[in-house]
Amino acid sequence: MMLLISFAISQLATFIIAMSMPKHYRQILTTHQQTGLVKITLMLVGWSMIILAIFVLALQQSISLALTEYFGVVTLNIILTALFFDSYARKRATSKNNAYSRNRNTVQNQSISAKY
Repeated sequence: MMLLISFAISQLATFIIAMSMPKHYRQILTTHQQTGLVKITLMLVGWSMIILAIFVLALQQSISLALTEYFGVVTLNIILTALFFDSYARKRATSKNNAYSRNRNTVQNQSISAKY
């Protein structure tokens, strides 16, 4: 049970730490610019949650076993977070390309119908 709680906390923490990076921040929140205060706040919250997740595991067992389990959990979390951001970027790029080609086809169809 503590492993699942630690997994959830560290998954949220890795997402928050990734959001502190300007590239990922713009990727998710396209209309807002990231300020220095937002970046620092996200980093502090993310790292605090990482420490909290380690302590959650350490409550149940010794610190050496807790760290071992935690590194297994955080590895899976980083992979899942990286896959999320990659698939999100591909999804946005595909939707932008589809919107561009729809607009281009509409303009072409209008120009063809105007000729006839």
